Amino acid sequence: RRSSDLFISGANGEEIVRHSRISTEPRWWTDDGVAAMAGMFGSLAWTGQMAPLTPGSSGIAFPVHADRGQCGLVVFLGSEIALPSDALYEIHARCF
Repeated sequence: RRSSDLFISGANGEEIVRHSRISTEPRWWTDDGVAAMAGMFGSLAWTGQMAPLTPGSSGIAFPVHADRGQCGLVVFLGSEIALPSDALYEIHARCF
């Protein structure tokens, strides 16, 4: 198995896979003890919180859709992500 297959194979991965089939709203999580990450992600409009994809990490997942109903995720992990709210839509658009 590839590590990317293992990454989304757990129960929390199933949640984001189901979500990505019906929505492009980004989902974020914090589980690394860095309070600034929760504050930054929590201030973003048009996002929702989810259970961590990987324990002890923070990150954001952008659902993307392609032709013929195919969907996927672009995931950013890290405890020092800086994502200004006015850049959220542009960054998500670049994921397509």
